[in-house]
Amino acid sequence: KYNFGHDHGFLCGWFLFLTYIAVLWANATALSLMLRTLFGTAFEFGFSYTIAGFDIYFGELLVSVALIVALGFLCMLGKRLTRWLQIAFSVLLIGCITAALVIALIKNGGAIQGFTPMFSGKGNVFSQVFTIVALAPWAYVGFESVSNSAEEFSFDRKKPFG
Repeated sequence: KYNFGHDHGFLCGWFLFLTYIAVLWANATALSLMLRTLFGTAFEFGFSYTIAGFDIYFGELLVSVALIVALGFLCMLGKRLTRWLQIAFSVLLIGCITAALVIALIKNGGAIQGFTPMFSGKGNVFSQVFTIVALAPWAYVGFESVSNSAEEFSFDRKKPFG
């Protein structure tokens, strides 16, 4: 808005809104898939319907809605709490990735050349790369929201790189 004017800012705002709405369903339904992986059939009660070969249960829907509402309230509480949670989750993510790498290296005998990409070996390569490219907008929206959050915080620009 400040660089290109109100019309450009209006269009950019609407396109960002449409981007968020376009992937909201994917992020909300991803929680159900994680629940199935972590807890098995614990939340599979109250069968609702089947979509694209997946059974949708009322229990999974309740957990997804509860998480969305809880995160909404968390974001409304203030910047300080959400900032510390984002930092804690970032450190946890880096720690888990590092632990997974160390475990994989130990299990593989320290040889990195034994690792192969998940998309190599099944089907043609073009369709597999296209699948990864199709998932890229989810990462875009996640990283873009980080930049929006970072814009609202007031701290020295040298602090994150320390």
